[in-house]
Amino acid sequence: MRCIYCLTFPLLYLATVSNGQSVDRVSPLPPSVDAFYQPPPSFETASPGTILRSRRVPPTTRVNTTALADTYQLLLRSRDSQGAPTAIVTTVFIPPNAASDKLLEIQFAYDSASVDCSPSYTLFQNDTSLPEAITVSAGLQQGWNVAVTDYEGFTASFSNGLRAGYSMLDATRACLSSKNITGIDDNAKVVLAGTSGGALASEWALELQASYAPELKFAGALLTALTPNASSVFGTIDGTADAGLIASGVLGLAKEYLNISDWLSENLVQGDALRLSQAAHSCIVDTISVFNNTDFVPFFDVPSFLTATVPNSVIQNTGIMGLHGVPAAPIYNYKGTADEVSVVEDTDALVEKFCGEGADIEYYRALNASHGSAGAHGFLAGWSWINDRMNGVPVLGGCQTYNVTIPT
Repeated sequence: MRCIYCLTFPLLYLATVSNGQSVDRVSPLPPSVDAFYQPPPSFETASPGTILRSRRVPPTTRVNTTALADTYQLLLRSRDSQGAPTAIVTTVFIPPNAASDKLLEIQFAYDSASVDCSPSYTLFQNDTSLPEAITVSAGLQQGWNVAVTDYEGFTASFSNGLRAGYSMLDATRACLSSKNITGIDDNAKVVLAGTSGGALASEWALELQASYAPELKFAGALLTALTPNASSVFGTIDGTADAGLIASGVLGLAKEYLNISDWLSENLVQGDALRLSQAAHSCIVDTISVFNNTDFVPFFDVPSFLTATVPNSVIQNTGIMGLHGVPAAPIYNYKGTADEVSVVEDTDALVEKFCGEGADIEYYRALNASHGSAGAHGFLAGWSWINDRMNGVPVLGGCQTYNVTIPT
């Protein structure tokens, strides 16, 4: 749910809108004021995953441009966590001599309640909080098409598992129907990958796939530093260096759940309400800094936000993994036993539950590893596993658990 390792990249952006007219920009427009993100009239009648609009954008130096031939953005029809039609954006990177039958979907842990922190925008900025750009380059160098989706939607509903899962499934539908734009085959092998907040989006997509998008088939999913229980996470990080995630998470849910918004209006201490609202307009690095070591208990007029009826009911529905379906795709799960954001016991329990229900999971417990170190190293350790899934190598099948040590 936070920055794992950070690099600095220079700014480069030039947009080409879908009508073929090139528009030079000194800097890109934030999604909150960019007309591209607004769906056309009557979009609600389109099927989920339908491409509503597309544009070709020039390369960003956040990825290895020598491994990049073209970049497109697709606006597509999706739904929010309560079924209302909505539109989201996915950014698709195409390498030279692309393997049209391979698509890697990398979910960024952008962890913000501001739409202007969406990767479709920040990837083209000098933003140091999106280290997953390195993995985009790695996928392109393999010849794979790579997609990065704004899975929080235009409402920036961070910590909303249902919203993230539906977004990912509809983005996959759109990518697989974009051959006339991106060249990707409609039967391409698709692998999901994400760490922390990005793993959250991937896992929820796997849970919801059978009921919401049964026509889709994922070749596999790499999940690192998974956060299975939002309530547990909020309780663990309160008063710590990661407390800012609570601010973003609470506001992210309130943006899509009116009952939480109303509850906050009634139960937030007035002075703290203004302070909390800062997280609605900032990206993860700034939010973490502003709320460093903040204790959120005094922010509310109730003993505990987590046990209050309204927020607890929402979190139980959209913040707890394992309740909406069993993943059909094989999973490579990498988790630190010393994770300070999401305790390892939550992931242990989720894996045990899924394995008892027939899932195929390789579970790597990195001994004494933190949230960040397991998140980053899990990608390195699991990269060959992704490559095998892309190339049709059979998985072991069933469940295996390994206790491993991260090399120093």
